Amino acid sequence: MDNKSKPLKAYCVQDDEQCAVIVFANSGAAARRDGGNELGCEWEGVESCRRAPWADQYGSRGGVPAKAWIDNGYWCSCAGGCDRQVSGGTEETEDDDGNTVELEPVFVGDSVYCSQACKDADEADAAARASRKQELIDEVDKKFPGVTITWASDHETDRIASFTFPGGSRYVDWRMGEETVRVIQPDIEAWNTYRAQSREV
Repeated sequence: MDNKSKPLKAYCVQDDEQCAVIVFANSGAAARRDGGNELGCEWEGVESCRRAPWADQYGSRGGVPAKAWIDNGYWCSCAGGCDRQVSGGTEETEDDDGNTVELEPVFVGDSVYCSQACKDADEADAAARASRKQELIDEVDKKFPGVTITWASDHETDRIASFTFPGGSRYVDWRMGEETVRVIQPDIEAWNTYRAQSREV
């Protein structure tokens, strides 16, 4: 049996800043190289490369769940983007007023949130972004019938969409609320034709 057909083994690779990744490889040398690449450091910048048998079972998934990391003594960053490190169990932190607040981790899929409040805030933010994006898409569909939207921003203030239009060779950019669009020079005539036709519908 050659090395390529053997199941890959899990290795935990850490850099000198104590950032860690799990990589799946046939050997420690391959794991050190791949882990270093993932961490953005050279071979010499890898602080340690150790077997992590507890993670072997996740090789076919391509990633290790946060709960498995934490259960094996590591910490994970909160999925809510608050920069808190979650290491399992109830932890204490301070709120904006300096009051002590207990944080109990919440696991969702392969991720972890430092608290239910952080999870709720992240979900509310995601819902607001989705709503802003949909509002922009609806406005494009209404203002420019027959176009194909290729991208729409979910930004709070900079509401930009890109779309292609019948007869055009490239996409058009439009900022919500504006009367003009950005069209490449060779498409100006096609754009004027499209607009004239769409206004007649």
